[in-house]
Amino acid sequence: GLLADGEILLLLADCLNNLGLQQWHLILGEARLTRSLLSPFPKPMQEKVRKAIAYLDRVTLETLPLSPELRERALFLFDLRGDPADVLQKVASFDLDSSEHEIVTNLKSLVELLNSSSPSPLPIVLDLTLVQTFDYYTGIVFEVVSSSEGSSRVLGQGGRYDQLLSLYHPQGEAYPGIGFCLNLEDLHYVLLSSNQLPTQTPASDWLVVPEFPEAEAVAFTYAQKLRDSEHLVRVEMDLGGRSPAQIREYALGHGITYIAWVQADGTPRIETVTKKV
Repeated sequence: GLLADGEILLLLADCLNNLGLQQWHLILGEARLTRSLLSPFPKPMQEKVRKAIAYLDRVTLETLPLSPELRERALFLFDLRGDPADVLQKVASFDLDSSEHEIVTNLKSLVELLNSSSPSPLPIVLDLTLVQTFDYYTGIVFEVVSSSEGSSRVLGQGGRYDQLLSLYHPQGEAYPGIGFCLNLEDLHYVLLSSNQLPTQTPASDWLVVPEFPEAEAVAFTYAQKLRDSEHLVRVEMDLGGRSPAQIREYALGHGITYIAWVQADGTPRIETVTKKV
């Protein structure tokens, strides 16, 4: 419902803000509404019109064998993007049925919810041409686009898919669902120019060393015990082939705080790594 849609979009915005990204905007569409607005087109034409809109192919829309009225409608749909208030006002000029009116009302409420729930208004572009060539979305669809240095990248996308699970459920049961994914390669590219990426790997807190071959298994167990601590603990294993002096030199050179020398019975001997005076 409305609250779940709002929650997932606010979570997405929170992810981007915590990454320190500034120049991004949320492109928001509504698959069910767009699908409904396409219903007046003849069945053989609906898929062609939908694909032309999905690929932002205005030339194809202008050349499809449509009546003047339907061509005008197709081009009108093609331009349904921009400020949410303006787009919703344009949609209201259609002869909407009750279900379409309900979707438009929910969209308006969603935009208001997002803006009132954020410290500052979210950069939302309402785009009812935002449709995918695959057809499992049943409600809102969205993309996050970053524009910088003269280029745009899609950092993430998602939507509502209330019927998708029924395709995989043994009894065909459907459950409401909504989610998003982030495109890691595009995120990495944008973050490279923002000085947000770490320049070096954080030092490990612990180096766990099995003192004998018989201690290797229990050393792994001890390392996992350290990692399971309540607070973040960075642990690495010594994989052998170094003398105790070389191990200490390695730990000192890599900023490691503790060495755990693990005995065959699992008992650790803790050594604090200190610089030589």
